[in-house]
Amino acid sequence: MRRTGFALVTATALALSGITLSALAHDLLEPAQVTGLSKADLSGFREVYAKQGVDFSRYTQISVAPLAWAEGSDKRRDDDVAKITPYNRDYLARRWAEITKDRFGEIARLTENATDPATLVIEAKMLTARPNRTPYDMREMGLMNALIFGVGSAGMQINVRDGKTGALLMVLADRREGENFRDNFNLAFFWGDTEQCMRRWAQALTEALPVAGKPAKAS
Repeated sequence: MRRTGFALVTATALALSGITLSALAHDLLEPAQVTGLSKADLSGFREVYAKQGVDFSRYTQISVAPLAWAEGSDKRRDDDVAKITPYNRDYLARRWAEITKDRFGEIARLTENATDPATLVIEAKMLTARPNRTPYDMREMGLMNALIFGVGSAGMQINVRDGKTGALLMVLADRREGENFRDNFNLAFFWGDTEQCMRRWAQALTEALPVAGKPAKAS
């Protein structure tokens, strides 16, 4: 059965099982990026802005744009995306496409027609990313360094736009890191914590755009 309609909620309780991700205090959005939007609250994101008075019930489709990457570089930072190789960028882009297809496919029809008036366009940009130091890496960096620097992290900005007009409806941003090295079960995977962050953000946005008739989990 085709599922249609959305309702925007700006306060959502999100309970995720599994790995704990710690929020990192960091201003991610510039004022110019949220002009015309009002500050909102959504569990799973540190910064959320939304356009008031939008009737989300008229949107019946979602189009997910390819993952983009922040410009500029600060190579003093260990999570600078400029350090990520083309191979790893392609990998993370594929993983984001797979994760969003799985999550958003549960609540709406996915489409490649990003200009349809019934389509919400989801644009994600990777702001920061730091890989996990796997047990293999510990041979080179030493146990103590691995305990300190072995945790992965990620930062992302997500824009939600109207498909026909391109109008910006929501901006969400967050940056998180994995659990401490001793308790981190993502260590077997180079991008384990980064992918965990991706899953969290996709799930949170799915909760923010529930199917019409499906009760939102409000806090």
